[in-house]
Amino acid sequence: MTRNTPPGALVRAIARLVTALLVTVLAACGGGGVGGGQDPDPAALDVAIAYVKRPVPVDNQGAVQPSDVREVRTFNIGADLFVRERAAVSAAEINVTDRITQGGGLYDVRDLEMSFDGASVVFAMRGPFEQG
Repeated sequence: MTRNTPPGALVRAIARLVTALLVTVLAACGGGGVGGGQDPDPAALDVAIAYVKRPVPVDNQGAVQPSDVREVRTFNIGADLFVRERAAVSAAEINVTDRITQGGGLYDVRDLEMSFDGASVVFAMRGPFEQG
């Protein structure tokens, strides 16, 4: 059985292919983070976001309790209303209800609604929770 290509030519072709593949992979690994060096989109507006944050309810063994939609009048303590000036993770989180709750966790916040123009927020707040 005879070969049409000399063994040295085959080795050189494989070496060129591997080199080209490595150069392509290394060129694709550019530095910078997500959107590194990119200016923000001028068409996108920074919109404030308001949300209710509460602890996840757990039972005595520490297992997560599933919520029951049939229980309309529940009192879930530990909720607060938060606002961020921008809808971004890096935006500062402002606790709107902190002046009242003072981190005590005995209040419930729910039913968050925004006005039609987004200028004001309406929510329901109950508390403080008293045993009995």
